[in-house]
Amino acid sequence: MPRVKGQSLTKRDVISAAIACVKRDGPEALGINRVARELGIKPPSLYNHVAGREELQRCVAAEAWTRLAERFKQARAQGGEPVQMLRALLDAYRQFALSHTALYDIMVHTELDYSDPQIGTAARANIAVFVEVLSLFGVSGDEAIHAIRSFRAAMDGFFLLERNGGFGMPQSRTATYEWMRECFIHALEARRSR
Repeated sequence: MPRVKGQSLTKRDVISAAIACVKRDGPEALGINRVARELGIKPPSLYNHVAGREELQRCVAAEAWTRLAERFKQARAQGGEPVQMLRALLDAYRQFALSHTALYDIMVHTELDYSDPQIGTAARANIAVFVEVLSLFGVSGDEAIHAIRSFRAAMDGFFLLERNGGFGMPQSRTATYEWMRECFIHALEARRSR
């Protein structure tokens, strides 16, 4: 996606080119030289927009978190009972991980720094949707954060094993995912009924 001659380069252009490289060639394609080649410019020109590979990675991760937040908002907007909403959120996360594998990899391999203006803002948008739905189960404050971390740890581990052939037995991986998801939901329902 070389840019049009005479058109000034923006940081958004750099991030879009980085995402295109990552989507096409995987996370290992995220680098100054590779993105410069994608844009049809010399690598030093990128340093006017990003300080280096680390910042480029943070920018791509922030964009991934932003896209995931949009998926969560769409899932939440479907409404319904709390169980349906939570199921929709967890399914949206799985779909994002399966359909945007390279972006997902960048996202989970980038430090989640809430003081970073880009990543922090995008990550908080994701958390806000979950906190809202968890409140319908009577879970709030620190407990909501513990629940979110538990969901994320289990689901990220599941995605890693699923994508890397870690489930060699013939049983359906989707059925296993749904079983895990329902265990979380039942645990929250049990809390709500106490």
